[in-house]
Amino acid sequence: MAVSKHFLRRLVPASVMQLLRFLRIVLWPPAGAVVIRDYVKRIRFDNLLGDMFTSEQVPIFSGAVLVDAQWDNPNWWIRYQLLRSALGLRATKEVAIMGDYNKFVVRTTLNRMGIEDTSLNDFCTEFAKFELKAEILLKSVNASEDLLNLTLPNQIPSFVLYDWLLKRQMGATVNIAHPQLKRDVATALQRIDAAQQMFSNVSPNLVVLSHSVGIESVAIIAAALNANIPIIIGHGEYGILRYWKVCEMSDICYLANIPSSRDYDELSDDQENNLFEVGDQYIQQRLKGGSQDLGSRYAFNDNASLSRKNVHDEFGWSDDKPIIAVYSMSWFDYPHIYGDLWFTDPLDWISSTIKAISDNTSAHWLLRPHPCDEWYQALSLSDLVPQHMAPHIGLAPLRWNGSDVLTAVDGLVTLYGTAGIEYASRGKPVLVGAPGWYGQSGFVVCPNSRNEYLTKLRSRWWDVPANEISKRTANVFAGWHFCVPSWQENFVMKDDSEQGSIYSYAPGLLKENEAVVRREINTLRSWYLQNDVLGYHSFKMLNTDTYKISNIVV
Repeated sequence: MAVSKHFLRRLVPASVMQLLRFLRIVLWPPAGAVVIRDYVKRIRFDNLLGDMFTSEQVPIFSGAVLVDAQWDNPNWWIRYQLLRSALGLRATKEVAIMGDYNKFVVRTTLNRMGIEDTSLNDFCTEFAKFELKAEILLKSVNASEDLLNLTLPNQIPSFVLYDWLLKRQMGATVNIAHPQLKRDVATALQRIDAAQQMFSNVSPNLVVLSHSVGIESVAIIAAALNANIPIIIGHGEYGILRYWKVCEMSDICYLANIPSSRDYDELSDDQENNLFEVGDQYIQQRLKGGSQDLGSRYAFNDNASLSRKNVHDEFGWSDDKPIIAVYSMSWFDYPHIYGDLWFTDPLDWISSTIKAISDNTSAHWLLRPHPCDEWYQALSLSDLVPQHMAPHIGLAPLRWNGSDVLTAVDGLVTLYGTAGIEYASRGKPVLVGAPGWYGQSGFVVCPNSRNEYLTKLRSRWWDVPANEISKRTANVFAGWHFCVPSWQENFVMKDDSEQGSIYSYAPGLLKENEAVVRREINTLRSWYLQNDVLGYHSFKMLNTDTYKISNIVV
């Protein structure tokens, strides 16, 4: 579903898509009834937010605030309204950046908020000159990895362009022979230029974005950094508010709310013990299928139970060698989200991994597809692995339950997937193919280079004594990352992927937790006014002593 919509958007102009939607509504009454019903829900949702978030703090900013409206999601509007109240932004001149889709409904939401709009398209200049620049830029590209060596305007990292192209192509690697490549690179260069022009026109004193991935968002960030203007990313994950400040280009990586060594040092003994306990509880419930994030819903399903014997029988393995799981990644969902990798992309990583373990017969290796392959309905691991692999390597069926796999195997290899935390918290050894977001936290084997990683794969890297310190550290990390302060009570949001259904769910959540929402607003303001902690979630976790699990339904 997600992929088919993406390809339609790539092939059909936005104006034609809007016309087709309109005709569908007019010509098929049931579709029209659904659209009207959803629109009424949206109006009620917008009005509720307007009523709830009226009590303003003293404005911190004057002048204009540039607000992201390129991504239309009810959770984003809640996150922006919270920040808006915390910083007193209603008293400023708010200017929203419109995207190419859902323009009518987004504009009605903005009108109800009293926010004017603009668009990167309003500042795009002649496309031909960017096509020429793209042609010159691509002359040095003879393989996909060469894209990562390009120099982009405004000091934008090349991996931003790479991931943006990967997402547009919906492939496992960027196809440099793709007929749209030059046009796509030209579009990226045009958007970078347009962001700079828009910034000069609006002259904001603050930028608030929903994401820090994709050319459009990073182009705006680059323009703001050049002008020394504050930037806030209003991210959310696992039902938790994860705002962060971007002070330099490296801050676009999603690391601001990950506990650092300094954060660990600042934890009291009580805080660490409480994080360990709540982290352990969270992982236990997550492995039972209780977590409501998208990946967890697919990873820990209700399929029939699986044992180690079932794994042996599936692949004809009859000896007692260790079984090491190798978990695949999402192929095109911004793999450089945490920064540079030692590999071009997840395909380069999994191909190199399979080649290395083909020589290591000390273990059986169980390749497991990424659970969200089922949601994307595009590429899966089975499409990309060699047709004939060594007999000690097996490809697990997509629907095998992740919790049962964890119990059946002896260790894990992952690029930087969430499974690394799950396995380490249960005391199983983990080898990562990149530092990612937890590689330096002390509970996994994290090599220092591509070569060191591949060398370890050819060894018995898992043959180490059980390490209770690593297990404890993984659970403390889980407590920090997946859980929230106890005072937050039941104010935990649905996963962003729920999208339209949130319009029905959110009003009850906000009304039932109104006192917590007010505290959240005050805490957001306190976080912004201090300069020591980039991430809002980190700020909250450091400034409380008791914690609770977040997006778990028991």
